[in-house]
Amino acid sequence: MFDDLTIENIQYYVYLLKDPRNREVFYVGKGCANRIFQHLHDTLESEVKSDKLDRLRDIVSSWNEVEYFLVRHWITEEVAFEVESAFIDFLWLYNLTNAVLWTHSYTKWMMSINEITQLYGSKNIEIIDPVMLININKLYKRNMTESELYEATRQSWVCWPQREKVKYVLVHYKGIVREIYEVHRWYMVRDKRWAFDWTVAAEDTRDKYINWLVKHLFPIWAANPIRYINC
Repeated sequence: MFDDLTIENIQYYVYLLKDPRNREVFYVGKGCANRIFQHLHDTLESEVKSDKLDRLRDIVSSWNEVEYFLVRHWITEEVAFEVESAFIDFLWLYNLTNAVLWTHSYTKWMMSINEITQLYGSKNIEIIDPVMLININKLYKRNMTESELYEATRQSWVCWPQREKVKYVLVHYKGIVREIYEVHRWYMVRDKRWAFDWTVAAEDTRDKYINWLVKHLFPIWAANPIRYINC
C-alpha cells in the first residue's frame, strides 16, 4: 500500500495489472490513493465472479503476486481518463479483463481509417437553394479570421446576371465548403467585376452546407472559380 506522502505526490494516475506468469497486461485502470490495490482486496473479501477477479484469484492460488505499474502519475483526473482510454484502446485485443472497455464518447474509441473517414470526412453536398459557389484556393490561408475570409470572398468577381438570383454564397477551399454568406445586394466595383454585401448565413443553413464536399460539381478542366446552382 502507498503511504500518505506517496499518495500526495502521485495524485491521479493510470495503472496496469500484469500477470507474472506470462507478463500479460490483463487490466488497465485509473485512480488515486490506493485504488490500484483495491482489486486484490476485492478478490480476498468477495466471492463475486468476473474475468478480472477470477484472473486475480488464479494468480494468488498459484503462489504468485500481481505486478503493478503506474504508466502515468501526477496528472489530473481528466487526463487520467484520456490516458486510460488510450491504453484500453491499444490493449483491448490482448484479452483485457476490463468489464467496460470504453468510458468516453464513442468518437474517441480506437477506429480504423475507414471509420475515421466516415466520421470526420466530407460528403458530397446536396444543394437545394439558389447559390453561388466561389473557389478561393489562391486566397485561402489557415486560421483566417472571419473578416479576412469575407474580404477574400466578397470581391471582385466577374459575374453573370443570374447573380441577382443568388441567395447564398458558398465559399470553398480544396473542394470543401468553409463558410456560407447570405447575399443582401450586389454592387459593381469596377468594369464587369462585382462584390456583395452579406451576413453569415443562419445556423440551420450552415448546418446544411458547411464542411460538405463540392469537388464533384466542378469538372477537372474547369478554370472559372464561380459556379451557379439553382439560379
